[in-house]
Amino acid sequence: MKYTFETLTLLILLVMLAVLAAVFPDEAENFSDYVDWRAILSLAGLLLVSEGARESGYLSNLAYSIARASKTERTLVFRLCMLSAILGAIITNDAAVMVVVPLTMSLKDHIDVRKVVALEVISANAGSTLTPIGNPQNLLIWHVWGISFVEFAAAMAKFVLVQLAVLFTLLFLVENRVVSADSKSFEVDKFLKTLSLALLMLLVIALDLGAHWFVIVVISIYLIFFRRVVTNANWQLVAIFALMFVDFRTIASVFIHTVNFTGSNVFLASIVTSQIINNVPAALIMTEVSNNYPAIAAGVNIGGNGLLTASFANLIAYGIVRDSKFLREYHLFSFAYLLMCVVLVLWLFF
Repeated sequence: MKYTFETLTLLILLVMLAVLAAVFPDEAENFSDYVDWRAILSLAGLLLVSEGARESGYLSNLAYSIARASKTERTLVFRLCMLSAILGAIITNDAAVMVVVPLTMSLKDHIDVRKVVALEVISANAGSTLTPIGNPQNLLIWHVWGISFVEFAAAMAKFVLVQLAVLFTLLFLVENRVVSADSKSFEVDKFLKTLSLALLMLLVIALDLGAHWFVIVVISIYLIFFRRVVTNANWQLVAIFALMFVDFRTIASVFIHTVNFTGSNVFLASIVTSQIINNVPAALIMTEVSNNYPAIAAGVNIGGNGLLTASFANLIAYGIVRDSKFLREYHLFSFAYLLMCVVLVLWLFF
């Protein structure tokens, strides 16, 4: 039987849960309290509107229009990377990858798709750093931090600028040869597109005001008008996120007294932890051991690069490409990007 990485992750987390319950039975009664249900609701709502926007065909049509309008490979890659970054900030880095990478794969006769996809994933991770809704770890940190949407974005803007500056440097490694994309268009469901974009804006406002009940409204609307969006949404990711809360907050509660992170160490520890166990559980652990939320957010977002397993967006891209040679290309660019970002952030901000 073939398992997706989401299914395997769920199984691993369930085994971890059983082991933790057996080893630390006193902690078992706190398991439900460890879950931040606001973050779970927020993630569910964002996954739905992201799926709605993706299924409308609008984003794929937009991406292909950009490809057709690009005359050189470097221009094409730059535009696709910027689209990845923007979508990462608006509909999460995972959704951005699911929109842009399949399009890129369709251009394999015209461009070096391994290099381009690697840069697109880096771009999606960079863009998602900006907003609380850009990725699951930001949702968690936003709720713990207790600041507004705008305040979060303002705090993260300087880190995003560093990431984009490094990204632009890497983009110059792309050849500037002439390319032309095939003519192609996607059927756009205008009602689904308009509904999803409107719900996204309303959801952001609701979450900023602490009205998490609005997620129930979002689910109800999709069930009435577009049941397939609810069916096709990645509910496994929501379950993974909930189990991560339990598993890694249990671990943090047991070992919290053994660490004392301060200053730049928070940033570096967040990066290293992201490389070891993925940046979502890294955020869960780091918010338990430190309240230096800007450093944690910068670390787990930048730390989502490097190893393929450091971010779910990276794994999704690999699942789409399904090419072992992509791993070498991805890690070459991703580790170079990670190292440059770490050096610049430490030099400029810590």
